[in-house]
Amino acid sequence: MQFFILCSLLVFSQLIFSAEDDSPWYVEDQIGFYQSRNSSVDSLFTNEVTIQYTNNSDNGVYFSSYYDKDFWNYLVGGTTILNGFELGLGLGQSDYSDKRWLTINPWLYYEGEETTIDIYIEYIPEEHGGDKLFYRTSLNYRVSEVAYTGIYSERWIGTGPLFGFALSEHIEVETIIFAYDRGFSSLLFRMRAIY
Repeated sequence: MQFFILCSLLVFSQLIFSAEDDSPWYVEDQIGFYQSRNSSVDSLFTNEVTIQYTNNSDNGVYFSSYYDKDFWNYLVGGTTILNGFELGLGLGQSDYSDKRWLTINPWLYYEGEETTIDIYIEYIPEEHGGDKLFYRTSLNYRVSEVAYTGIYSERWIGTGPLFGFALSEHIEVETIIFAYDRGFSSLLFRMRAIY
């Protein structure tokens, strides 16, 4: 837990003290809240921090960590940009119910003038469950300077429309309403601080 507090402080210090628009650093802290229609399922708060450095040749490195009350992980990897698509591949460790395993994390990100595509995958070794892949995907369309909409899907949670709004240059809020949910969550609200 202290690690995530430290990462969050690092993220917010970068946001507050940074003045460069063309910095090679990308820092994001995302706080999520999952709510279910099922009263027997607890709400879930999450925190995810990503720090990425990209050099002038479009290659880079990243560190990412995620935490909720039952699960945490950290990942370290490399990135490259090919034809406007950013590709990443990382390795790390995950922990759930005091079981730990190596995690492999490929991802893809594309941001056009109006469209954003984000595909995030984690490979889970077979000895830690029959479901080998966790994924989180979104396809967004910008409808104005500050608003966007799209579709979001998360393995074991559900799929539904996404509505996002930029509160400032560095703060965004999103709501996802899981039209197709798997019983755990009907709604995801998240706030993202980006530098």
